[in-house]
Amino acid sequence: TLLLALCALIYGLPNAWGQSLIVGIPSSDTTPKDKKTIAFEIQSDSSKAFGSKLAGFVFSTYGVSDSLEVGVTALNLASPNPNPNDSVIAGYKKNWVLKSSSALKVTGAIGQMAGPSLVGKSLAHWNYALISEDFLSKGLRLTQGLSYANTSVYGQNTPSLLLGLVHRWASTLMGVVDWYSGSHDYAAAIIALQYRPVHPFMIFFGWKEYNVAKAGMFMTEMAYEF
Repeated sequence: TLLLALCALIYGLPNAWGQSLIVGIPSSDTTPKDKKTIAFEIQSDSSKAFGSKLAGFVFSTYGVSDSLEVGVTALNLASPNPNPNDSVIAGYKKNWVLKSSSALKVTGAIGQMAGPSLVGKSLAHWNYALISEDFLSKGLRLTQGLSYANTSVYGQNTPSLLLGLVHRWASTLMGVVDWYSGSHDYAAAIIALQYRPVHPFMIFFGWKEYNVAKAGMFMTEMAYEF
């Protein structure tokens, strides 16, 4: 089956990292208070290994406070063949700063999302907990976490390990790698570039390689904060 990873949102907010997700996995950041974001993604499968040429998602968030966001996502949308995991889910993410110094910032976060499946399956739900370490002088962030989702999101009821690395090369450019463990529909490694030509617009280019299927996808995303 074809899936959509919940992918990169805003890059280019005025804080140090300012993106609600890394690429395929959540980040420890939340949308700033009273700010809104919207992101669109398209995945292109030229090999047709998943039965669809294009896939996409729409993601939006609102910052309730500087440490709490709420969001709605339409995910796993595919064309020309519908995806059996099409869902619309809504939920929240909450974070806490666990340690902060001039060299190192450690942040924890939890999130939950749930909503109706668009293809008549059970209620879709997705839960995660993670921790990140920002090495501020090096422009480097590491993220580790655990996630659990059901068949209406992952294609199976299963937990998954989350790993991520973000390296800021310049004020407008970052390199990103992240990974879901397992054999479910989100189980893949992603390598990407995020580029912010002007605030508050971000564009993303990447490649997604599945853990089990011998296939990958090009990914393009755009995000806007207002």
